[in-house]
Amino acid sequence: MTIGTATELWRMSATELADLIRTRQASSQEVVEAHLQRIETVDPLVNAVPVVLAERALEAARAVDSSDAGGGDLPPFVGVPFVVKSNIDVAGTPTTQGARAFTEAYPTMLNTPDARALWDATSQMMPDDTRRFLRQFYESAGDPDPAATVRSFVTRHSLLRAWNEFQETHPLIVAPICSDIPFRAGSDLDEGRVAEEIRSLRMTIAVNALGLPAAAVPVGLADGLPQAVEVIGPRYGEDLCLDAAQPLEERLGIITPIEPR
Repeated sequence: MTIGTATELWRMSATELADLIRTRQASSQEVVEAHLQRIETVDPLVNAVPVVLAERALEAARAVDSSDAGGGDLPPFVGVPFVVKSNIDVAGTPTTQGARAFTEAYPTMLNTPDARALWDATSQMMPDDTRRFLRQFYESAGDPDPAATVRSFVTRHSLLRAWNEFQETHPLIVAPICSDIPFRAGSDLDEGRVAEEIRSLRMTIAVNALGLPAAAVPVGLADGLPQAVEVIGPRYGEDLCLDAAQPLEERLGIITPIEPR
């Protein structure tokens, strides 16, 4: 490559990396290797990427680098590695949802539509991140009662209708992702901590349960820990969320990457 170093590569944004690869200023293999080295260095401290498809990503990277296709014919993020959360099906890896009970839950289809779209845009994958407290959450959850399930379905649609009416006059809502300060690493498994964490994420959980789009935007650091808000839009209003998130990011700046300590 003619610019940058391996250290600089993992710090770059997806669009910057895509431009480097498309213009042949860096190879996809160099980009993937830089990220794999970063994962190897940092992940033992944070346990954010428990499954790394290194050989699969490198094989895809070499295929991109050897392609004779012109830049205009390449997918928009060709050769750029990414992570997929463990609640999304990815071919060849279990969809664990962060729970030990699902370590053998391999998907029956190639990929979910979300993962398939990412694959089409990049041609490679390196799954996945997870929150360890989900393990305790799922272990403690019992089988749902059929009648309660039906009532929950009806309640969800009633809430969604009310939310849609509210967003007729308030199309965008900025809310905290978590109403509590970030917990100490490892304390998510302390007695009672899972319930506390769920309560602190009640806005995020509600938005996800209702199927509303939202963009998470980092807004700064507090005591060295990242803070973020979510910009919530109406159903199918992803464009509004992104349009609102962009000026926030431009005004506040990008705080990542953050060195673990």
